[in-house]
Amino acid sequence: MLKCENITKKFGGLWALAGVDLSVAEGEIVGLVGPNGSGKSTLINVISGHYAPNAGRITFRGGDITARQPHQITRLGIARTYQIPRPFQTMTAFENVAVACMFGRSREAVADAQQNALHWLEVTGLGACANFPLEKLNLHQRRFLELARALACGAELLLLDEVLAGLNPTEIELSMAMIRGINERGVSILIVEHIMRAVVSLSHRIVVLDQGEVIAEGVSQQVMRDPAVISAYLGKDYARDH
Repeated sequence: MLKCENITKKFGGLWALAGVDLSVAEGEIVGLVGPNGSGKSTLINVISGHYAPNAGRITFRGGDITARQPHQITRLGIARTYQIPRPFQTMTAFENVAVACMFGRSREAVADAQQNALHWLEVTGLGACANFPLEKLNLHQRRFLELARALACGAELLLLDEVLAGLNPTEIELSMAMIRGINERGVSILIVEHIMRAVVSLSHRIVVLDQGEVIAEGVSQQVMRDPAVISAYLGKDYARDH
Protein backbone atom coordinates (compact mmCIF):
# COMPACT_ATOMS: atom_id res chain seq x y z
CA MET A 1 0.00 0.00 0.00
CA LEU A 2 2.61 2.54 1.17
CA LYS A 3 6.28 2.07 0.36
CA CYS A 4 9.13 4.39 1.35
CA GLU A 5 12.50 3.62 -0.24
CA ASN A 6 15.83 5.15 0.82
CA ILE A 7 14.18 8.29 2.24
CA THR A 8 16.77 10.91 3.12
CA LYS A 9 16.12 14.34 4.64
CA LYS A 10 18.73 16.90 5.63
CA PHE A 11 18.31 20.14 7.59
CA GLY A 12 21.45 22.21 7.15
CA GLY A 13 24.26 19.91 8.26
CA LEU A 14 21.97 17.50 10.10
CA TRP A 15 20.78 14.26 8.52
CA ALA A 16 17.31 13.79 10.04
CA LEU A 17 16.63 10.72 7.87
CA ALA A 18 19.40 8.62 6.34
CA GLY A 19 18.14 6.07 3.83
CA VAL A 20 14.93 4.97 5.56
CA ASP A 21 12.91 2.07 4.11
CA LEU A 22 9.39 1.54 5.44
CA SER A 23 6.17 -0.04 4.22
CA VAL A 24 2.56 -0.31 5.37
CA ALA A 25 0.39 -3.10 3.97
CA GLU A 26 -3.36 -3.08 3.42
CA GLY A 27 -5.18 -3.28 6.77
CA GLU A 28 -1.96 -3.11 8.80
CA ILE A 29 -1.09 -1.06 11.88
CA VAL A 30 2.62 -0.23 11.88
CA GLY A 31 4.19 1.35 14.96
CA LEU A 32 7.02 3.82 14.32
CA VAL A 33 9.08 4.31 17.47
CA GLY A 34 12.46 5.62 18.56
CA PRO A 35 14.13 8.05 20.98
CA ASN A 36 13.47 11.78 20.77
CA GLY A 37 15.11 13.24 17.68
CA SER A 38 15.28 9.90 15.87
CA GLY A 39 13.38 11.17 12.82
CA LYS A 40 9.86 9.83 13.43
CA SER A 41 7.91 13.05 12.95
CA THR A 42 10.20 14.06 10.10
CA LEU A 43 9.29 10.87 8.26
CA ILE A 44 5.57 11.55 8.83
CA ASN A 45 6.09 15.07 7.46
CA VAL A 46 7.86 13.70 4.38
CA ILE A 47 5.16 11.10 3.67
CA SER A 48 2.37 13.68 4.09
CA GLY A 49 4.06 16.19 1.79
CA HIS A 50 4.99 18.80 4.39
CA TYR A 51 8.71 18.20 3.71
CA ALA A 52 10.29 17.20 0.42
CA PRO A 53 12.96 14.49 0.81
CA ASN A 54 16.50 15.11 -0.39
CA ALA A 55 16.54 11.61 -1.85
CA GLY A 56 14.38 8.52 -2.04
CA ARG A 57 10.97 7.54 -3.37
CA ILE A 58 7.50 7.16 -1.84
CA THR A 59 4.73 5.22 -3.55
CA PHE A 60 1.10 4.78 -2.54
CA ARG A 61 -0.90 2.05 -4.24
CA GLY A 62 1.83 1.87 -6.86
CA GLY A 63 1.79 5.58 -7.74
CA ASP A 64 4.74 7.87 -7.03
CA ILE A 65 3.77 10.54 -4.47
CA THR A 66 7.28 11.76 -3.64
CA ALA A 67 7.26 15.49 -2.82
CA ARG A 68 3.62 16.01 -3.77
CA GLN A 69 1.78 18.79 -1.96
CA PRO A 70 -0.15 17.91 1.22
CA HIS A 71 -3.58 18.57 -0.32
CA GLN A 72 -2.73 16.29 -3.26
CA ILE A 73 -1.67 13.49 -0.92
CA THR A 74 -4.85 13.91 1.15
CA ARG A 75 -6.97 13.52 -1.97
CA LEU A 76 -5.15 10.29 -2.81
CA GLY A 77 -6.32 8.81 0.50
CA ILE A 78 -3.60 9.62 3.07
CA ALA A 79 -4.55 11.76 6.07
CA ARG A 80 -2.64 12.69 9.20
CA THR A 81 -3.01 14.03 12.71
CA TYR A 82 -0.60 16.28 14.60
CA GLN A 83 1.10 16.14 18.00
CA ILE A 84 -0.68 19.41 18.79
CA PRO A 85 -4.24 19.37 17.39
CA ARG A 86 -4.80 21.97 14.67
CA PRO A 87 -8.56 22.57 14.39
CA PHE A 88 -10.11 25.72 12.97
CA GLN A 89 -10.37 27.68 16.20
CA THR A 90 -13.41 29.79 15.29
CA MET A 91 -15.52 26.80 14.15
CA THR A 92 -17.54 24.24 16.08
CA ALA A 93 -16.57 20.57 16.12
CA PHE A 94 -19.26 19.90 13.49
CA GLU A 95 -18.01 22.68 11.21
CA ASN A 96 -14.42 21.43 11.48
CA VAL A 97 -15.42 17.98 10.26
CA ALA A 98 -17.79 19.32 7.58
CA VAL A 99 -14.92 21.31 6.05
CA ALA A 100 -12.84 18.13 5.89
CA CYS A 101 -15.73 16.40 4.08
CA MET A 102 -16.04 19.23 1.56
CA PHE A 103 -12.36 19.64 0.78
CA GLY A 104 -11.04 16.12 1.36
CA ARG A 105 -10.80 13.23 -1.02
CA SER A 106 -14.39 13.18 -2.30
CA ARG A 107 -15.05 16.96 -2.17
CA GLU A 108 -18.66 16.53 -1.09
CA ALA A 109 -21.52 18.95 -1.63
CA VAL A 110 -22.60 20.94 1.42
CA ALA A 111 -25.64 18.78 2.26
CA ASP A 112 -23.64 15.54 1.98
CA ALA A 113 -20.77 17.04 3.96
CA GLN A 114 -23.10 18.01 6.79
CA GLN A 115 -24.61 14.53 6.96
CA ASN A 116 -21.24 12.79 6.84
CA ALA A 117 -19.74 15.18 9.39
CA LEU A 118 -22.36 14.05 11.90
CA HIS A 119 -21.58 10.43 11.02
CA TRP A 120 -17.85 10.80 11.71
CA LEU A 121 -18.50 12.70 14.93
CA GLU A 122 -20.68 9.79 16.08
CA VAL A 123 -18.02 7.26 15.05
CA THR A 124 -15.41 9.07 17.15
CA GLY A 125 -17.71 9.54 20.14
CA LEU A 126 -18.19 13.28 19.65
CA GLY A 127 -21.82 13.33 18.55
CA ALA A 128 -22.91 15.12 21.71
CA CYS A 129 -20.19 17.74 21.17
CA ALA A 130 -21.10 18.57 17.56
CA ASN A 131 -22.10 22.17 18.23
CA PHE A 132 -19.49 22.85 20.90
CA PRO A 133 -17.02 25.67 20.26
CA LEU A 134 -13.40 24.51 20.39
CA GLU A 135 -12.73 25.99 23.83
CA LYS A 136 -15.27 23.57 25.34
CA LEU A 137 -13.35 20.50 24.12
CA ASN A 138 -10.66 18.98 26.34
CA LEU A 139 -7.40 17.56 24.94
CA HIS A 140 -8.84 14.06 24.60
CA GLN A 141 -11.85 15.36 22.66
CA ARG A 142 -9.62 17.51 20.45
CA ARG A 143 -7.54 14.46 19.56
CA PHE A 144 -10.72 12.56 18.66
CA LEU A 145 -11.75 15.57 16.56
CA GLU A 146 -8.43 15.23 14.71
CA LEU A 147 -9.33 11.60 13.99
CA ALA A 148 -12.83 12.58 12.83
CA ARG A 149 -11.40 15.18 10.45
CA ALA A 150 -8.86 12.72 9.06
CA LEU A 151 -11.54 10.07 8.48
CA ALA A 152 -13.82 12.67 6.90
CA CYS A 153 -11.11 13.32 4.32
CA GLY A 154 -11.68 9.78 3.04
CA ALA A 155 -8.47 8.32 4.44
CA GLU A 156 -7.36 4.82 3.47
CA LEU A 157 -4.10 5.35 5.36
CA LEU A 158 -3.88 7.32 8.61
CA LEU A 159 -0.63 8.83 9.86
CA LEU A 160 -1.04 9.30 13.63
CA ASP A 161 1.57 11.49 15.32
CA GLU A 162 1.52 10.95 19.12
CA VAL A 163 -2.26 10.90 19.49
CA LEU A 164 -1.92 9.54 23.05
CA ALA A 165 0.44 12.23 24.36
CA GLY A 166 -0.85 14.04 27.45
CA LEU A 167 -3.82 11.72 28.01
CA ASN A 168 -4.65 10.00 31.30
CA PRO A 169 -4.80 6.18 31.53
CA THR A 170 -8.56 6.01 30.95
CA GLU A 171 -8.33 8.28 27.92
CA ILE A 172 -5.43 6.22 26.56
CA GLU A 173 -7.52 3.04 26.75
CA LEU A 174 -10.44 4.76 25.02
CA SER A 175 -8.12 6.06 22.31
CA MET A 176 -6.57 2.64 21.75
CA ALA A 177 -10.04 1.14 21.35
CA MET A 178 -10.88 3.89 18.86
CA ILE A 179 -7.73 3.21 16.83
CA ARG A 180 -8.52 -0.51 16.72
CA GLY A 181 -12.06 0.28 15.60
CA ILE A 182 -10.80 2.51 12.80
CA ASN A 183 -8.44 -0.22 11.65
CA GLU A 184 -11.30 -2.74 11.67
CA ARG A 185 -13.09 -0.45 9.22
CA GLY A 186 -10.30 -1.19 6.75
CA VAL A 187 -8.11 1.86 7.38
CA SER A 188 -4.36 1.18 7.49
CA ILE A 189 -2.42 3.07 10.16
CA LEU A 190 1.14 4.28 10.70
CA ILE A 191 1.37 5.41 14.32
CA VAL A 192 4.18 7.38 15.97
CA GLU A 193 3.97 7.00 19.72
CA HIS A 194 6.17 7.12 22.86
CA ILE A 195 3.85 5.03 25.05
CA MET A 196 5.42 1.66 24.34
CA ARG A 197 2.76 -0.56 25.89
CA ALA A 198 0.21 1.06 23.58
CA VAL A 199 2.39 0.60 20.50
CA VAL A 200 3.11 -3.03 21.34
CA SER A 201 -0.59 -3.70 21.95
CA LEU A 202 -1.85 -1.94 18.81
CA SER A 203 0.76 -2.72 16.17
CA HIS A 204 0.99 -5.69 13.86
CA ARG A 205 4.59 -4.68 13.20
CA ILE A 206 7.05 -2.16 14.68
CA VAL A 207 9.78 -0.13 12.97
CA VAL A 208 12.44 1.46 15.20
CA LEU A 209 14.36 4.58 14.18
CA ASP A 210 17.52 5.89 15.81
CA GLN A 211 19.48 8.88 14.52
CA GLY A 212 17.55 8.81 11.26
CA GLU A 213 18.12 5.14 10.48
CA VAL A 214 16.01 1.99 10.83
CA ILE A 215 17.71 -0.18 13.46
CA ALA A 216 15.03 -2.87 13.87
CA GLU A 217 11.78 -4.05 12.31
CA GLY A 218 9.40 -6.91 12.98
CA VAL A 219 6.64 -8.16 15.26
CA SER A 220 6.25 -6.23 18.50
CA GLN A 221 7.68 -8.52 21.18
CA GLN A 222 10.62 -9.60 19.03
CA VAL A 223 11.63 -6.02 18.23
CA MET A 224 11.44 -4.86 21.83
CA ARG A 225 13.92 -7.59 22.85
CA ASP A 226 16.42 -6.55 20.17
CA PRO A 227 19.74 -5.45 21.78
CA ALA A 228 20.03 -2.51 19.35
CA VAL A 229 16.60 -1.25 20.42
CA ILE A 230 17.38 -1.66 24.13
CA SER A 231 20.64 0.21 23.60
CA ALA A 232 18.93 3.07 21.76
CA TYR A 233 16.36 3.55 24.54
CA LEU A 234 18.29 2.59 27.69
CA GLY A 235 21.97 2.88 26.77
CA LYS A 236 24.71 0.49 25.68
CA ASP A 237 25.66 -0.51 29.23
CA TYR A 238 22.10 -1.65 29.98
CA ALA A 239 21.94 -3.61 26.71
CA ARG A 240 25.27 -5.32 27.47
CA ASP A 241 24.31 -6.26 31.03
CA HIS A 242 20.86 -7.55 30.12
